[in-house]
Amino acid sequence: MTASRTTSRTTAAAPADFNVVAELGDVADVGLLADADWADTVLDTLRPYRPVLGRSAYGRLEVIATLPAADLSQATRTAMAVLADVHRPDGSPLPAYSLEVLPTHAFDHRTRFVDVPPLLSVPEAATALGISRQAVLKRIETGALPASRIGSVWAVAAAAMPSPLDDDGPHDTTGTGVDADRATSSEAASTSGPTSAAPAGATA
Repeated sequence: MTASRTTSRTTAAAPADFNVVAELGDVADVGLLADADWADTVLDTLRPYRPVLGRSAYGRLEVIATLPAADLSQATRTAMAVLADVHRPDGSPLPAYSLEVLPTHAFDHRTRFVDVPPLLSVPEAATALGISRQAVLKRIETGALPASRIGSVWAVAAAAMPSPLDDDGPHDTTGTGVDADRATSSEAASTSGPTSAAPAGATA
């Protein structure tokens, strides 16, 4: 009598996409978004994972990326390894403050029920504010206008836009921080030469 033998085979799970939402570093590190060269370096480093770089709802530096993995455990390990390649400009590490990993289909399902705020490009923000494109970029760089870096472009949330009526002083359409009309008036005054009033009672 021949005994039958059965063997079981373990098949590897097919890779799936997972989304990673990570907050990095300290609250002060969100200021790194103003460093365009640093932001470009980070986006280039994470380019295989379709990254989005911006400010989280809690005011921290946020990275959203998509990566393939066999399961949640592997996705989490891969995410930590990938994020370890992100450093401050001085080379010091930017440790993860929070990390959320979930299947991309679940991430997409979640966002279907979240009102995504309208986004404006830099030219659109400039038109809405009545200022120049350079002035908008300056506000983004100083943190005065919250924005997210998507690939090589900035996206400004419409809700974060100040009303033109809320701006202090006249609009800067030159990108230099000086109102164009005021600059023109100043130039005209400087070219017309000094003027003086004749003393009272003076005769020609």
